[in-house]
Amino acid sequence: MSKRTSSTEKFIKNNSSFIFIVVAALGMSVVIWLNYQVYYNATNPPEESFASSSTPTSFDKTTESKLDSLHTREDHDYNINIPSNQRVNPFSE
Repeated sequence: MSKRTSSTEKFIKNNSSFIFIVVAALGMSVVIWLNYQVYYNATNPPEESFASSSTPTSFDKTTESKLDSLHTREDHDYNINIPSNQRVNPFSE
């Protein structure tokens, strides 16, 4: 005796490769669309997403002059004592 098959089973059996291609194409199109949405949202953030800063963004004159002197200082008044041809044990007193 042969097994009775329904019309749905017969349709799936006869068109299985076509169904696979359609499902794969739909899946790929969904993946491409989601990737595009991620790319678009990353490169074009909405304007209201920028939070206003409560941190002051300017310095007073004393701090500005100190920063300028650090950047323009050419006199190196630091003194580095490097021992010559000696090994120094930093753990000894």
